[in-house]
Amino acid sequence: HAEELETHPNVVGWLIVTMKNRAMTAQRELDKQARIVDELSRIAQFPDTMDISLMELIETLSPADQEILTLYYVKNSKLRKITSLLDISESAAKVRLFRARRRLEALGRDRKIIK
Repeated sequence: HAEELETHPNVVGWLIVTMKNRAMTAQRELDKQARIVDELSRIAQFPDTMDISLMELIETLSPADQEILTLYYVKNSKLRKITSLLDISESAAKVRLFRARRRLEALGRDRKIIK
């Protein structure tokens, strides 16, 4: 890429656009992480006296649910990476993630761990 940059007609403009895009990507990632924390906090509002952690609750789910929740929330994998790892379509990954979240929430409610 160095050769392309050397011959680029507007290097300063390219640098500005590149830096802007990188900053926007970083901000989107921070926003996504904040949404994840908010959602997990909403789903799993554990009383302070409870010994069970969110991961322990996830471990009681099916292996498929554990896998997609762990990839997305714990390992912060992007949906595209998850689709390639699990060899499923993006829409299938979204559906599996949605259903796994709902099962986690239901399990927590059944055990009276989640409000």
